[in-house]
Amino acid sequence: MDPLSALGVAAAVVQFVDFGQRLLSETWHIYRDATGQDIELRELSTVSRDLTQVAQAVRDAIAQQEASQSVSQHADTWLLDVCHECDIISREIENIIPQIDPSFKIQLESGNRTGFVSFLKKDDDGKFSIGDAFRKALKSLWKGREVEDLKTRLNKIHQQMMTAATMSIWLNSRDNKGWEMQFSNKLDTMIETLTHALEKTVDMGPGRVPIKSEDLFLNETIDTKFDTRLGRFIPITESKGRDGTSHEGLQKGRGDGIGLIEPRAIESIRNSRVAEEIISRLWARDWKPDSCILSTFPQESSASANDVKSSIIESLHFNSMNNREEAITSAFQSTYQWVFSRTPSLSSTGEPMWSSLPNWLESNSQVPYWITGKPGAGKSTVMKYIANHPAVNRYLSKWAAGYPIYKIKYYSWKPGLDLGKSEQGLLRTLLHQTLQKNPKLTSILCPRRWALFHTIREFETRDLPPWSDWELHESFARLLSFSKTRIRLIIFVDGLDEFDVAPMQLCTLIQRVAQHEAIKVCVASRSWPQFSDAFADSPGMQMHLLTHDDIRAYVFGNFKGVRAFLELNSLYKNGGDQLLNQIVSKAHGVFLWTAIVTQTIFQSLVEGASLPQLQSTLDRIPPELESLYDAIYSAIPERLLPEVSVMLQIHVSACSPVDWLTLWLADETRGARANINVHALDIDQVHLVLKRRLSARTRGILDAVKSTQTVDFLHRTAAEWIRQPRVWEQIRSVSPRGFDPCMCLLRAEIIKMENLQDETFPGSDEFWNCITRSLLYASLVDQSATSDKTLVEAVDQLHQAASSALSSNPSSSIIDIMWPTFQPNTDASKAFTRNSFHGLTVQFAILRYIRYKMNESPEGFHPVPAKESRALLEQAIFGFQRYSAPSIVAGVDASRIPCSQRLDTIAYLVSKGIRQTGVSLLLKEAELSSNRIGEQLNMEYLVNVKHLLEQMNALEDGRRAYVKDKLERKIRKWFR
Repeated sequence: MDPLSALGVAAAVVQFVDFGQRLLSETWHIYRDATGQDIELRELSTVSRDLTQVAQAVRDAIAQQEASQSVSQHADTWLLDVCHECDIISREIENIIPQIDPSFKIQLESGNRTGFVSFLKKDDDGKFSIGDAFRKALKSLWKGREVEDLKTRLNKIHQQMMTAATMSIWLNSRDNKGWEMQFSNKLDTMIETLTHALEKTVDMGPGRVPIKSEDLFLNETIDTKFDTRLGRFIPITESKGRDGTSHEGLQKGRGDGIGLIEPRAIESIRNSRVAEEIISRLWARDWKPDSCILSTFPQESSASANDVKSSIIESLHFNSMNNREEAITSAFQSTYQWVFSRTPSLSSTGEPMWSSLPNWLESNSQVPYWITGKPGAGKSTVMKYIANHPAVNRYLSKWAAGYPIYKIKYYSWKPGLDLGKSEQGLLRTLLHQTLQKNPKLTSILCPRRWALFHTIREFETRDLPPWSDWELHESFARLLSFSKTRIRLIIFVDGLDEFDVAPMQLCTLIQRVAQHEAIKVCVASRSWPQFSDAFADSPGMQMHLLTHDDIRAYVFGNFKGVRAFLELNSLYKNGGDQLLNQIVSKAHGVFLWTAIVTQTIFQSLVEGASLPQLQSTLDRIPPELESLYDAIYSAIPERLLPEVSVMLQIHVSACSPVDWLTLWLADETRGARANINVHALDIDQVHLVLKRRLSARTRGILDAVKSTQTVDFLHRTAAEWIRQPRVWEQIRSVSPRGFDPCMCLLRAEIIKMENLQDETFPGSDEFWNCITRSLLYASLVDQSATSDKTLVEAVDQLHQAASSALSSNPSSSIIDIMWPTFQPNTDASKAFTRNSFHGLTVQFAILRYIRYKMNESPEGFHPVPAKESRALLEQAIFGFQRYSAPSIVAGVDASRIPCSQRLDTIAYLVSKGIRQTGVSLLLKEAELSSNRIGEQLNMEYLVNVKHLLEQMNALEDGRRAYVKDKLERKIRKWFR
């Protein structure tokens, strides 16, 4: 069937279903004739005539298509089957109307209805529903559920019609060149045609005034808007068309009807195999974008082009993307000004001490500029200083020759999240910042995602393929290609030595990018041999050799004007100045060492130390950073060490980045149940309290960063120091008795969940991030510090808090059971299955909770019908990573849950009779996938799972033996 014929059939079905739905609704109050005039309905002959009219259109469509003998595809057959079902329903209603007419009149009289005009004069409390009279009359002949069944049949017809229509235009487009644009155009035509078909029936038949949501029985009249944060359509009270006109009038005139066509067309695409096929085609490596689809936007769309661009740009974003730059200390006043000197200072041998940065910025040089130096020498600080200095654009303008300049920055941070220290994180940041500066490039740089919206209209980020390495490289290559003739890029990459990427691989990428004539790259790293070799011919600077004057300015600047220092300096005849000069000399160009020591000396000075005492303190401070941290820790009074241990353990155990509130709550509650109104807190006051605690307990090793509202290590070297086995064991050895950092963090997350506001079902990303962190902490709670009962009470409290956050009725059993079903997932191809909160705890292998609950009530564990359930054994094997969107998984470290704990959970469930058909095939698929991408640890885990299941007769080949053994034991028990 050609697309035009298919649309004609679909339009007839739409009109029939809309009329039937309104007819069966008990809340219609008016009736209009074919001219659209309100009439007083005293008998049902008018209804019968109008029903025949819309039904005849369907019959004509059937006859026309059967006569043409053009039905050649499954979708066409399906569409005609839908028409036949409409014909059957229309005849059923036509036959029953004459029989119920007397009853209808009686119902009208019982409602004291003397005319429609009188109804209009009544207020809302006194209104009378003609639809209610019609339905009661109908039920006098149709007993039981016949009316409800008819409504269900109409609903099914509508769904099948939309699916068949979209499938028909897909089948007529998919094999053609430029299929994307063809399908998009035909979808526009279908939406417009069916919308016009509905408009023709608006002024005919049963009409309604606005109704309550509980009165809706089919495809509710819920308009949508595009939410850029969630990346999908969400309900709103009123939507507007492309021309800005409101759809509200159409809605009110039609009553519930079948809703606007566009959302229903989108739903039919998503629920059929069409969406899956389109995604598969668009994400094929050999797919090439059609220039037409990249330069246009669908005609029939509720979302604007800006909405889609914002959603795609947001999909590149990840948590803490900008945190590292904001956490880097800004340059001290008057320091680093020499960086922009065109003529560098000369060394004792007459050689320039660094390469002129202005000359490099102005030149057509195609090699990176390399900033290097000792750990703590100020590489990140000077990188931030350069990247944000207004002089950069002035020098670049000569090289850019009139092209717009885009400045892109990435600061790697080893203690942070994976995306904050990976090649994928680098590429996502570069693309995100570029598109933020110029959203018009979205379709050019991200053609697959743009084309996907063009073809299926709804852009739900959770259902999209996650950003893979190859797609990011593809988008970045398109950026490089575009920059040749349109823009100029300068890219700053700090901390090459902090990437979880082989240094040579990273250097190769940097050098390849720098070779583009439209791109400049400035990098910073420690002077590892790999970087020294790769950037041997690059201009640059070694920070520890250049900062003597800056360090001097910093040290003397901190004591300038301080009365206590002035008094000592005068008393000891400039002895104070000599002490400061010793600090500068002992620093050996390491700014971090300088900052820590300056703070230590300053604190002692304020506390009244004499100059000899200050000199003694300086003499005891080691010149190496690692030894300096040891000295700082050793100087903490023994009575404070338990509190130091608490703060450091909570921070290290927390998911990064750690915000102020989480750390403060975890420290405040110490694992005990607490009722805290977070919204009543002054966050600035929390910052002051926390900053004072961190200073007192960690002596600056941890700091509360105001710009990001997070707590972080003073420097990467501090994180490296604390993670040394000897240091970590020393810290843990002085823990307070019964202290458990993960229990403290779990309590903090529960309080945050209890204070979540404005949550709507099925939960925002903030909600699911909180759930994920909480369950991870619960899985890591120390058995020796926290009893099973305490853990179970806490996890149950989390469940209650989550359910309450999503429902105004906390005891709602529907919310309790259903919200875990909607765990955000990117795999739209998975069949819809229901889940429970118990299922979530299985994903996180919280064995102590699982065992407690199953012993307490085996029948009440995972209360979901087996045929609808997300299999427990599968959830235990593959964990939450399989069921969560990448944006959620990225916020936690799944490897923290020991494989042994996962295996123990699987073994316990199997011992309780939990089995799953097809688990052997699932394991095989997972093994092949892990082998393909080189995940050796996961491969070993999957092999161990398979061996465990074999030993316990829980694989398919052992299932028969298991069932036989179970039956034999039951028989023996009976005869015993």
